[in-house]
Amino acid sequence: MFDILTGSLKAWKTDAKRHVNSTKGLNGLAKHSLILAMIAFLYPILAAMGLETEANIFLTYFIYQYGVSIMENLDVLGVPFPMPIRKKFEKMASRSDEFIKKDEEKNDKTK
Repeated sequence: MFDILTGSLKAWKTDAKRHVNSTKGLNGLAKHSLILAMIAFLYPILAAMGLETEANIFLTYFIYQYGVSIMENLDVLGVPFPMPIRKKFEKMASRSDEFIKKDEEKNDKTK
């Protein structure tokens, strides 16, 4: 919910890169709803199968993604962060971007 709130506030900011758009807002709500549904259904199934570690990794991934998104939104809104926290999130975001890029390149090669 906090990610949705901060993202909406960011869109209303006068110098925002992306402004308020109902289509993007509905797509975002649909995406958030799908993620919550996946967690609500898959986590118990994985845990019941004895895959608690994988279930926790699955959940931690989404918590991390929402944390990065919230921090990015708050940064655009001008909320100051201590430099060590800012550097840690920038490093994590950079690693995530590198991982996604490598995965996309691997998928392109297999096509």
